[in-house]
Amino acid sequence: MTDKQAAGLPSLVGLNHVGFGVRDLDAAVAFCQDVLGLELEQRIRIESPGDDKMARWFDVAPGSVVQGAFLRLPDGSRIELVEWQSPEPTETTMPRNTDAAGRHLAMSVTDLDAAVAYLKAQPGVRVMEVHPRGFAYFETPFGMYIQMVAVTKG
Repeated sequence: MTDKQAAGLPSLVGLNHVGFGVRDLDAAVAFCQDVLGLELEQRIRIESPGDDKMARWFDVAPGSVVQGAFLRLPDGSRIELVEWQSPEPTETTMPRNTDAAGRHLAMSVTDLDAAVAYLKAQPGVRVMEVHPRGFAYFETPFGMYIQMVAVTKG
């Protein structure tokens, strides 16, 4: 083992999934399946009424409940969409790219022009201008930003 390996997280082997909070899990899952063509892998619900386990597991208010859905992309990578119910007030708007908590999902496409044209025809989708470096962002009907990056096949 090299010094560099010894300094890293023991047993790290890769990325399992990337998670995003949404306001309406059912609507977000439907969009990802029906418009993006992602495969629903599983749905989950985690709660622990009457104790503080949710606070210890997730750093959220005791009594919070999370529902989630894991979706698989064609290359095998996964995203998780989660909808939280909390006894405390929560932010209900998605952060913008310039916000401190701003984030986006980037998906590889082999035909950016076709992907842009397809998304422009989808209700509630706002597509930004294609960048000269071969990518474009779009905002989903549920407020999530997704970037499409042009890649070559193979």
